[in-house]
Amino acid sequence: MHNPDLLDEITERACIRWAEGYTDSLYSAVLCNIQNLNETREYADVPDEKQVAYLLKMGFSEGAIKDRNKFPSVWVKRKERTDWDTELEKYR
Repeated sequence: MHNPDLLDEITERACIRWAEGYTDSLYSAVLCNIQNLNETREYADVPDEKQVAYLLKMGFSEGAIKDRNKFPSVWVKRKERTDWDTELEKYR
């Protein structure tokens, strides 16, 4: 909260966790580096077409992109976003 550089690092980790299918909670972003949170990911039945389009532009083949083992980010269900302002109020 009081160190902007550290808060930037925490928010970056939270964003990465969200993209990987975990919660984007700032608290969890810190805690996951200290202990195992035993979190699980959920996968969708259909790929995220925006993610597919992005990866196609990057030069990956559609067959490879739609392979869950090679590109799990295309299939992962994203968690509901955390309200960081509300979460930070707890630690002021």
